[in-house]
Amino acid sequence: MLTDGLVVLVHHTGKDTTQGMRGHSSLFAALDGAIEVKRNNAGRTWTIAKTKDGEDGKSTPFELLVHNLGTDADGESITSCTVEAANASIFIKAPPTHAGPKNALKEITQLISSGVGAVTGIKGSPIGVSCLKMDDAIAAIAASLATIKSNKRNFTARKRIDSLTNSGHLGVCIDTNGDGWCWVEP
Repeated sequence: MLTDGLVVLVHHTGKDTTQGMRGHSSLFAALDGAIEVKRNNAGRTWTIAKTKDGEDGKSTPFELLVHNLGTDADGESITSCTVEAANASIFIKAPPTHAGPKNALKEITQLISSGVGAVTGIKGSPIGVSCLKMDDAIAAIAASLATIKSNKRNFTARKRIDSLTNSGHLGVCIDTNGDGWCWVEP
């Protein structure tokens, strides 16, 4: 059945964590992906223990940020938490080195920052991230390409967006109406 979602199974290791997940070995074999979460004196990390189409073994440090949601009938705090990157600086990408993609990223960033056409909540984009319609991004970049023939500006703008997407500087998605959207990756 198509759920248009993700099914997540939470499982535990045994007392000897070096033995991996509890239960039969076919459980791990049947998974498309597995993320192992660890906590020690140094902090918390999640590691890609298995991935169907990617590289296993990458670890990422994280912290739990506690949020106070109010109090219950007994006056006790009700809390929840969110996962936050422990060392945000390790996730910062170097800016593009070539002038074309660098200027295109600047145009998109400025347009999103100005709030003109920027929207959050687009299906397929990260939660809370401001997105820009792809057509608006192309138009903004094309308008900045005064030295390129006018009939080549949209093509060049699209190529620069492709370059920024491939380098991980831009995220892109298509919504349920078939409209393309982009956002600046952190």
